[in-house]
Amino acid sequence: MLPVLHVFGGAVQTYYVCAALAALTGYLLAVFRLRRILPRAQAWLLPLLMLLLGLIGARGLNVLTNPEAYENFRPWTLQYTKLSLMGGLGLGAAGLLLCCAASRRAPGPVLDAFVLPSAAGIVLLKIGCFCNGCCFGKPTEGPFGMIFPANAVKYAFLESIPLVKPTSPVVHPTQLYEIAGCLAALGLSVLLGSLIRLRPGGRAAVFAGCFCLARLAVLPLRVLPYPDAVKSVFYPGLYLAVAAACTILAVLSARRGQAKGQKARET
Repeated sequence: MLPVLHVFGGAVQTYYVCAALAALTGYLLAVFRLRRILPRAQAWLLPLLMLLLGLIGARGLNVLTNPEAYENFRPWTLQYTKLSLMGGLGLGAAGLLLCCAASRRAPGPVLDAFVLPSAAGIVLLKIGCFCNGCCFGKPTEGPFGMIFPANAVKYAFLESIPLVKPTSPVVHPTQLYEIAGCLAALGLSVLLGSLIRLRPGGRAAVFAGCFCLARLAVLPLRVLPYPDAVKSVFYPGLYLAVAAACTILAVLSARRGQAKGQKARET
């Protein structure tokens, strides 16, 4: 873990550096890809709107799923903490669809353009979590277990208390699991987009569906400060619903793409 970076004699938290890199990298990649399909002004402004909606959605979902954390914390505080990734992705996607509808533009190509920027941003954010030693998972005796500094301190404290048997400090590095899941979802979206003639929007559907399934697989291994209903009902239901919807969209996209290709060959 590397929670603090020392740059030019100063100290800065790696978590915030990775968050800034995620936003900048995602924004620049989105602009680069959108300039091929949108007017220049829209290509520069749309990713900014997505970033803003992403932050609002991430805080909003966290307020809904973890209200106890806001007894002494104002939801509108401009502090990069208490954020839920799925809220940011969801509100960002909804805003993108509304913008496409308002401009009477097909959303498929725009959604596909955001696949790589979204994946890059997610990976960098999770690298920040890993370096910071936060968001680690439950104790494990498996081969991938790791000891995070924050967990080691808690374990040492519990071990010092008589008659208390603490759990193992070795935990699941769920941040790395989610990075692997995101990269796998990106790889599958590219692979299927190349092997199957997907209509515009198909790659985005594959990526979103696979990423939600990866999050669903990691969910039981995570330590979350949410009510039991959120962990056992809300999030599993959300992931399954999004994955099912994306699967349907991907299948329809593949069939339409194949029908279009067949028609082109016949003519």
